[in-house]
Amino acid sequence: MPDWTDTETEVMGAILEADALTSRRVQATYGPRPNWHRLITERQLREVKTIYGPVLTLTEAVHDQVKTTHRLRGAGSLADRAYMLDAIDLVAQHGYRFVSHDYKGGQVPGTTTAHITRTRMEVSREEMERLVDWATDRPGQLPKALGRTWLYARCSGGGMQASDLRRILKTTEEQNKSKEYSTDHVQVLHAPLLIVVPTEDGALRSYARRYLTEHRRAYDQAWNYHQSLHYIPPFEIFEQPLPNQVYRPSSTERGRPT
Repeated sequence: MPDWTDTETEVMGAILEADALTSRRVQATYGPRPNWHRLITERQLREVKTIYGPVLTLTEAVHDQVKTTHRLRGAGSLADRAYMLDAIDLVAQHGYRFVSHDYKGGQVPGTTTAHITRTRMEVSREEMERLVDWATDRPGQLPKALGRTWLYARCSGGGMQASDLRRILKTTEEQNKSKEYSTDHVQVLHAPLLIVVPTEDGALRSYARRYLTEHRRAYDQAWNYHQSLHYIPPFEIFEQPLPNQVYRPSSTERGRPT
């Protein structure tokens, strides 16, 4: 790179690692736009208009230069990547810690694409210590994924829908069938699935409410080995609005003259 400033170098490194970040996140992290805009004018980065706002990513020339094997090109794919990375920060505010990403499989068996399908998260250190202390008093080995869960977040196509949540819960149950504990992932992992959506619409809200009510009813009626711990719902839904969904008070509401 030419005589880039420290800020420009940091921004470039962040995009190289993330593949896509919103311009507003870069500005919030690295300062005003003039501090790094040269990366765009010098065609190191390109800025793409998406439903999640302007997103910064590498140009094709830089991709070629650094020899990346997987690339995100479409506006929807770039928006989803930036949305997922912001979703990780959102749930981190509730104590969850990043572990790793799962990627969509490629056309060749055993390969993957650049598209993140879900992200592995872990409960806070304090919660993990509590779980380990509790589980060590029980016979048998600790579940390998104790305290770990999956984060699902997407903004393209309207975000996660009720049908997506239904499919995720069914898939998670199928994956737990081989475990001796239960098909209920909460009884195995002691952490809820994390779902981040632009807005929790009526269909998703209704389905979630019915599912959670039935899950809690079954929990209260059964004598489960984990009842010494506090109740953990099978999933939690967080809202991370699109830019055009963020409420901004008018000048009158802010107490300013019109």
